[in-house]
Amino acid sequence: MLIKRFTATGSVEPKPHGGGKQPKIGHEHEGTLKSVVEEASDMTLAELCDEFESRTEIKVSRSAMCNKLKRLKLTVKKKTFYDP
Repeated sequence: MLIKRFTATGSVEPKPHGGGKQPKIGHEHEGTLKSVVEEASDMTLAELCDEFESRTEIKVSRSAMCNKLKRLKLTVKKKTFYDP
């Protein structure tokens, strides 16, 4: 491998890292996600995923949604039912 690389490039340096997998919810969709959470902050993760998909046509998993919410420091809390 090293000889082949040296004859092809004149160097034995490794190639740069090719990068990683791009997130489904990119920077361009963060505003949409924030507006969904602000409108109904008591949605479940599954409901958030469905609403996000209906607005952007991007299907995301609950774990991807949870990770993005953590990175953006957005919280979703279920409203408690109180019967006096």
